[in-house]
Amino acid sequence: MVSSFCYIFCASIAVAVEIYRAWSQSGGSSRIDQIFGASVFIAIMAQAYNLYIGAQGWIYLLALLLNIAYAFVSFTMIIRPRVIAKE
Repeated sequence: MVSSFCYIFCASIAVAVEIYRAWSQSGGSSRIDQIFGASVFIAIMAQAYNLYIGAQGWIYLLALLLNIAYAFVSFTMIIRPRVIAKE
């Protein structure tokens, strides 16, 4: 239960910071960031449900796997070479 609460706390802060950054930038957020935000919101709700019904390890594990999947996608976006179109 402590892990689920810590996940909710840390993920909520991370989402709030990302929303602030997206609003402060004039370019807005990318589609990947929007998908991540929605999936983290779902994970936060799942952790809240986990706190409500009692500690279930598989729900917490799914939230952690979601974070690992996003980290993988973010890493591949960083190392992908940028292609500049020549006119």
